[in-house]
Amino acid sequence: MSRYQGTLLPSGLEDKKIETETRKSVLDLLKKINEIYSELFPVSGSNTMGDYIKFPDGTMECRFMDTVSVTTNQATGGIFRSTPDSPYTFPVPFVGRLPIVVPIGQSTSGLIWGVLSAVSTTTPVSLTGVLLRAEGSSVAGTGTLGYVAYGYWK
Repeated sequence: MSRYQGTLLPSGLEDKKIETETRKSVLDLLKKINEIYSELFPVSGSNTMGDYIKFPDGTMECRFMDTVSVTTNQATGGIFRSTPDSPYTFPVPFVGRLPIVVPIGQSTSGLIWGVLSAVSTTTPVSLTGVLLRAEGSSVAGTGTLGYVAYGYWK
């Protein structure tokens, strides 16, 4: 038997108790280092919905470029648009104010550009995603859509 911080412990348990407390102290230290790191440096990541960068000042940038092609197949005045509209979920939701979204259209045939969808029943931008469509100067223009979004994560 030995004494550990005033407690009588059987032989061998003293070393296990010290080892357990040391592990806990190391884990606590690593958590604190992670907190400090995230306050000083940007944190980035990605998932199937895109890439993101969280900046220490609370701002965040999300970006995504789709690989699925869209086609301008509906005449609207003097231009053509893709239907249906394409919904995209941000890789990390924004908080507070709505993000600023820059739509991107990358042409593969004809001339297309990405736009925020302006459907009367739906708001094209939310804290969790964006609704885009392609517009172009000719019918059957094809390409891919994407976005860059700027807003706040905290």
